[in-house]
Amino acid sequence: MQRGVGTKRARTPRSKDNRENKEIPGLHGRVALRAYQLFEGRGRVHGRDLEDWFRAEKEILSGQMDADSG
Repeated sequence: MQRGVGTKRARTPRSKDNRENKEIPGLHGRVALRAYQLFEGRGRVHGRDLEDWFRAEKEILSGQMDADSG
């Protein structure tokens, strides 16, 4: 058995797209957390998950969160 043959991986340069994609989990996580906060603030009533998600997304992306809703 030969050592080292075929064990090295080719390095691929990181593109701008790869760096941008790494930011998405952070945004996704912040929106998810805010949506859950909205869900809890309504007494954990199910059935309005999309409403909570879109409101949270709007708040996070606009950089403004209602002080009275969290």
